[in-house]
Amino acid sequence: MIHVALLLLCRHRNVHQLGDIWLLLPSVAFAGVPWMLSTPPWLATGLVTHLAWFVACERLLLQPAPAATANPVQPRPAGARPPSAVRPLPATRPAPGVSRAAEPATARTASTDFHPAPVLAVFVETDDIKTFRLSRPEGFAFKPGQFLMVRVQVDGRPLVRCYSISSPPEITGYLEISVKRLGIVSSTLHATLRPGSMLAIKGPAGEFIYPAGDDRPVVFIAGGVGITPLASMFRHGLLADPTRPMTFLYSVRDERQIAYRREFAWLAERFPHARVAFVVSDGPHEIGHFSGHITDDLIRETAGDVVNSIFMLCGPPPMMDAMKQALLALGVGEKKVRYE
Repeated sequence: MIHVALLLLCRHRNVHQLGDIWLLLPSVAFAGVPWMLSTPPWLATGLVTHLAWFVACERLLLQPAPAATANPVQPRPAGARPPSAVRPLPATRPAPGVSRAAEPATARTASTDFHPAPVLAVFVETDDIKTFRLSRPEGFAFKPGQFLMVRVQVDGRPLVRCYSISSPPEITGYLEISVKRLGIVSSTLHATLRPGSMLAIKGPAGEFIYPAGDDRPVVFIAGGVGITPLASMFRHGLLADPTRPMTFLYSVRDERQIAYRREFAWLAERFPHARVAFVVSDGPHEIGHFSGHITDDLIRETAGDVVNSIFMLCGPPPMMDAMKQALLALGVGEKKVRYE
């Protein structure tokens, strides 16, 4: 019976390697020798030997390996943007249990305490920007453009930073923050967060939000990681106001720093009232991208009805100052220029 149990164990462990099969030979020998010397001492010795050998084989035969899974933290290939309510690309990776609604969940007051949010996935946007997908608590409502407060422990000290939510509120199963590696907290997030990690968050907060209830064209102007709150607004706007003219101008130093490149290019093709322009200041770039910096001429060329548009700006301070001056020169009133 013990020898039969060993055979069943080999079958369960899916033994095919020649070295593992040889483990059966001593068992076959043990099965026969004691019974040829059928005195009581030999019978007892045979039983003990069988039991000891079975335990040894149970440890020597490896457990079957689990099915291989893709590394969830990896550079995102072209077209592999995580699913959003506005772009179900064939190459996307759906998140289990994600529900999508036409409207956000019933609003609740912003949390005054930090609470843990599980990390569902991590995506590499650029060399120094990662998107962290967090489980969205039930009833958690935010407006596109708002931010979360994040608390992490660094060398035993609690440190708090604010990061804009980059996903649209229409996705009820999760929310995302896109973080550029700049300082101690962002570097800690990049180095330590993995699917299954817990991140302490509080919020949402912020008054820099999508201009709802208005049919005037919207022009988003982003620089670097300043794209994150504007990305939430842009994605939301395409869902909430699909016929509203929207222009997205995104300025980066070199082409490798363009976040959401394939997704935003796809959105510009998918939605006839949307236009996206990438502006690269240094180095070579794809055909169709603009060289240099965002200027008043480029704004006039891409945005169309400049004077009647609402402008949403987010980027480095020097760029913001230059954009405000350019818009004033184009005749855009100060009340139509909003920024963070």
